[in-house]
Amino acid sequence: MSKITVDTSILPTNIFSLHDQKFYDIVIQVTGSQGIVDLLKAQGINNISAFLLTSDIFEILTWDADEFIDLHKRCSIELRNNTFMIRPGLKANVEYLRELFTKKNEEYAKELKHKQQQQQHRFSLPPISADLPSTGTSTTDTSTNSNSFSTTTTNCFAPVTTSTSDDPKQIIINTIEKWSIENVELFGNDDFVLTEGVHYDLIIQNTNDVFIE
Repeated sequence: MSKITVDTSILPTNIFSLHDQKFYDIVIQVTGSQGIVDLLKAQGINNISAFLLTSDIFEILTWDADEFIDLHKRCSIELRNNTFMIRPGLKANVEYLRELFTKKNEEYAKELKHKQQQQQHRFSLPPISADLPSTGTSTTDTSTNSNSFSTTTTNCFAPVTTSTSDDPKQIIINTIEKWSIENVELFGNDDFVLTEGVHYDLIIQNTNDVFIE
């Protein structure tokens, strides 16, 4: 059997949410066969998941039931020995549908897995205080009229007006951008770079509370 090209782009992106007539319209659009739609309707197969979970679409034609006699005649060819053979074109169309839907299902599963990995992934950020300048702790003795007192300056972080390289927010933004470039395969786009203000918002309340939304 020759290998055919299966192009899932002919299917709508919401194929997995289509049911009943909307699903049957896709089957008609792809195969042009009302006979296949009749086969599916007779078995209550009204969406892509039910189709893929039904191993043999034509099994219904082997059932000994008067209800399906007309369907049997339309989908089969009666031979001289009083046996029936499923119409080759009908069978080929069902096989093609199965390949098409199976490939689409695999692509959808990969897409969901990728989204879950993105949601579960945690950025490994360096401690904010690691690269930040501080004023240090100093004690200054000042004497006025023989009265001495001590002024103590506690550790504090440099104000936002420091240079870009010392800005804690910029340090984190640069780290995230570097991480996204090094892990570009997670995003499926070689030119993708996580950008603050576009893909996420960075909120720094203090050295221990950093939020990425």
